[in-house]
Amino acid sequence: MNSSGRLLIVMRHAKSSWENANATDHQRPLNEQGRTAAPKMARWLAEQGWLPDSIVSSNAQRTMETAELLLSTWGKPIEVAFTQRLYLAPAEAYLAEASRFQDSVHCGMLIGHNPGVSILVGKVAEEIDHMPTCSAAVFRLAVDHWSELARLGVGGLRLVAFQAPKKLPANE
Repeated sequence: MNSSGRLLIVMRHAKSSWENANATDHQRPLNEQGRTAAPKMARWLAEQGWLPDSIVSSNAQRTMETAELLLSTWGKPIEVAFTQRLYLAPAEAYLAEASRFQDSVHCGMLIGHNPGVSILVGKVAEEIDHMPTCSAAVFRLAVDHWSELARLGVGGLRLVAFQAPKKLPANE
């Protein structure tokens, strides 16, 4: 059915800081653990050959910082869009964003928040009931066009891999 071999990477933002009591949830930056985990996950994705052509991220500070750390680790230009639509969004919003990728995109990436990312991933892979910070789920599209995800939902995705930074070797 699908000869495209397109991939979708769904990632939860890296660990954020709660130090600034005056910061809103939207303004929370990454903490040191998060600033270490994002490059670690970027290296793992690159080792697997899964570099996105396009990224759509929540516009919260912690997701934008996660995206910036991924990009600086990969060192190649990748189109990134930051949107309010993924800030604390439900699972359906992630599928809606993925369905907007152009068909020229081989590998798309979404960066967002729980509970939406955990619910989305859990609907495809029931064995994954929680997305830890900075974890990534990689899906192969079971459809020929990104736009078909809007109609098929999670039925258009097949889990390829799941990884969390804490599961990677310390020297990654």
